[in-house]
Amino acid sequence: MKILFINGSPNENGNTANLASILLNGKEYETLNLTDFTIGSYGQTLPYDGLDRVIEKMKEADTIVIGSPLYWHNICGSVRNVLDRFYGKVDESEFLGRKLYFVFQGAAPEKWMLDAGEYTMKRFASLYGMEYMGMANAAAIINGEFCLDKLWIALAISVAMNTIFAPVFMTFHKITDTHILDCGGSPRSLLTPIPMTRIITHLNWDAQWNFVFKKTIPFFWYPAHTITFLLPGEMRVLFAAILGVVLGVLLAIAARMK
Repeated sequence: MKILFINGSPNENGNTANLASILLNGKEYETLNLTDFTIGSYGQTLPYDGLDRVIEKMKEADTIVIGSPLYWHNICGSVRNVLDRFYGKVDESEFLGRKLYFVFQGAAPEKWMLDAGEYTMKRFASLYGMEYMGMANAAAIINGEFCLDKLWIALAISVAMNTIFAPVFMTFHKITDTHILDCGGSPRSLLTPIPMTRIITHLNWDAQWNFVFKKTIPFFWYPAHTITFLLPGEMRVLFAAILGVVLGVLLAIAARMK
């Protein structure tokens, strides 16, 4: 069985490709990146148009996986151009017998966005004789039953979130804590401007870097938030609240490391 993954993302090794890799776990497949082709919009005639080559590769495959990032609440432009250009160019049922999977991913997409993209892909598969096998997206996996794929996605989200966001958040948390202490813990701290320059200058960056960043983030927050994303939705809020208390304790420990 020959599997073709058509990647509509401008990032050849981004989240769309990673999600496809999870879907096709252990299977051998060929990747076709649409960014490598010039594919005009419906009605355009462009030199070196690559749609014929894309169609040729699709005909060679038994299973086709189309991957799209979610842009402007729907399927991305490169994939949309391929679907639009099939009209009038490819005979109905020309892909009869082939299976089609849809990989659709975005940052916290709403259900109606996913439904709209899947409806389009279902209709596309039906029109050209393909058996639609379903849609894979990170949200569906993370909210489903426990499996290795869910673990890897939870870990990936945790690592990305904590690597990018946690240092900024924890530093700002430390700044506000310092400001509250400087104001004697009184409500005056809510009305007094935070002297950012002074606090940042006198912050214990040795403890912040060597303890907060280098130890608590990789050894506590990575696994803690991985567990959070593995929990049922109704349990995540409670667990996150507990982690908030833990964050305060860790920052208090860091404050004493002078």
